[in-house]
Amino acid sequence: MTKDTPPGSEEVRIDDLLTPLEPQRDPVASPKIEELPLHEHLTPGNFEKLVARLAAPAQDGRMQAFRYGKSGSTQRGIDVIRIDAAAKKCDCYEGKRVEAVSRGNINDWVDRFLAGPHASDARSFYLCTTYRVSEHTELILEWKEVAKRLSDRGINGQLWDHEQLHQLLRKRRDIVSELFGEEVADGFCFQDEPSIELPQDEPFRDQYCQVYGHIASLQNLGVACEVALPTMRALSTSASFSFSRRELSGITIAVSGKELVRWMQWSAYANAGVQRPYALPFPGKDGKFIYAGSGARLVLTGDELSQLDWILTNAWAEFQRTSKDVLLPLQCSRFTRIQGTEAFGLISVPRGLWQVMLEFAMEFDVSKGRSPWNMFDGAPGCLKPYSETASERFMAGYHAILYAYHESGIWLPWEERVLIGWTPPTDIGGKPQSISPRGAWSAEFTHDWLRDEFIPEVLRWHVQRQTPRRKSWASWPTGDVPAPIDASELATSHAAGIASLSVVANDLAELYDCVTELQSHANARRSEVSVPAAVIRAVLKAVQRVLPFAELSTEIYLRGSLEIAPEFPLEQAVLQRIEACCKAVNYPVLDYALRGLLEVLDKARNVPRSELSHIGRLLQPVLDRYHEDVLCDLFTSE
Repeated sequence: MTKDTPPGSEEVRIDDLLTPLEPQRDPVASPKIEELPLHEHLTPGNFEKLVARLAAPAQDGRMQAFRYGKSGSTQRGIDVIRIDAAAKKCDCYEGKRVEAVSRGNINDWVDRFLAGPHASDARSFYLCTTYRVSEHTELILEWKEVAKRLSDRGINGQLWDHEQLHQLLRKRRDIVSELFGEEVADGFCFQDEPSIELPQDEPFRDQYCQVYGHIASLQNLGVACEVALPTMRALSTSASFSFSRRELSGITIAVSGKELVRWMQWSAYANAGVQRPYALPFPGKDGKFIYAGSGARLVLTGDELSQLDWILTNAWAEFQRTSKDVLLPLQCSRFTRIQGTEAFGLISVPRGLWQVMLEFAMEFDVSKGRSPWNMFDGAPGCLKPYSETASERFMAGYHAILYAYHESGIWLPWEERVLIGWTPPTDIGGKPQSISPRGAWSAEFTHDWLRDEFIPEVLRWHVQRQTPRRKSWASWPTGDVPAPIDASELATSHAAGIASLSVVANDLAELYDCVTELQSHANARRSEVSVPAAVIRAVLKAVQRVLPFAELSTEIYLRGSLEIAPEFPLEQAVLQRIEACCKAVNYPVLDYALRGLLEVLDKARNVPRSELSHIGRLLQPVLDRYHEDVLCDLFTSE
């Protein structure tokens, strides 16, 4: 973008104008002065250079200059054009070295500018003169009128007269020292406001992801994040965000595991146009968003938000991989954490039964015998299954340390219960132990041992030591226990959901139970995370496979649950629904699709075992999503 030479002017080499200023011959009376001898004393060459120096961009940019009047004349002018090639706009600086400014001069100068070749591309116009325009009311009023005319053309008008030039030069020691010397610059320029270098935007690396130990470091130009991944020592996660924008330099925003996991899962399945849980549109500001974390609020640009999306999506992949590696040996995903602790609730029992269990452990301390049940390190208040030496079944060492916790809920006094809690086993130094049925036990193994072996043995032992006065369970633990002993009457398992990592359908009833659990999960789920189309298609394909074996008395419920049209035959309508299913949905849609599958399973007869196995494989995407949700719940529960 180059400007043509206006009539009556000559183009000046901009490099000549940016050469050092020549020292002024007129001395300054005192170095401690309020103003500089600019008007009538500044040489024509220095005046032109002064305008160019004040107009020069801080960064690379093109400039042009045009001189009016004869060289050496005291009455002359110069136009300096600063060009912004990217914006296809320019800033125009019109210098007027005149002895006086009369009424009408400003209006004439602006008229000529607006009629000239620069006005069409101008975004700002600076009128530069050493005359004291601001001291004359009629000239100020004239300037205000022309400034409005400029504004109507989309041009920002600025007046740099004697007073304004002084204000600018107080911050330009480099110019003042060249013109009048260092001593004058010391007295005239600001001394109590040292130049402070503002931090500049320092972009992070582009789409960078690296894991160091249990820390995942992710960067994407404007946003950086460090995620603390779960470990055997700490089954928790959290993150911190920082931004490269200079006004946010040094600020780090912490994000809790509860928020982080919810955001990561949402980002992994996000649909275009759906409002994010971590950012809200800025009202009235297109392209701006408000970061909506619980601990901070700040404005993000559209680019920063897209970069944050990328970070959360990739952090989700690292979180899933690490969590599965950690949780697989612990086998604790079917149990919920006990609030405020690191323990997982396995089984609840009456408080009295817990006391008897502790008495049993004291009675069968390893130091008191060699029977298979002498496997406890007797201690008050907790159960410590322990093997002093290796045996055919167990290795030496502690297998678990179990405490009782208060079970939430309203209970009658004689029904008060406690919840037996399991924590990931560690050695005496807090280092996680390897998990195995012979060594330190997983949550699943401990649960099964309590339910199937230990509690029944405790009840048998308690019966043998009681008198015949015991006739009922109402006042447990005093009295004897009537035979036969059914531990399920007293011990309630807190295991939930589907334990296996795949659907194993040995018969129709087992498949029905599995789908019932999946449907209950979808029905109870209150989440903004989308359900992929592949999950819904899996359910619809399972319905399609079962339909030939189902004896339906009516199709109304099934058609409503699957959202299929009534005008086509059922099997054809299901096929059309499968082919049309290409968008993510929410949990209520999945809930009703699973209800439809339960309807056909309930009415199915004589389904071959091979077909049941195939249906189980079809449902694997649904089961994968179920286990993913269970994993998230582990880190988002209070």
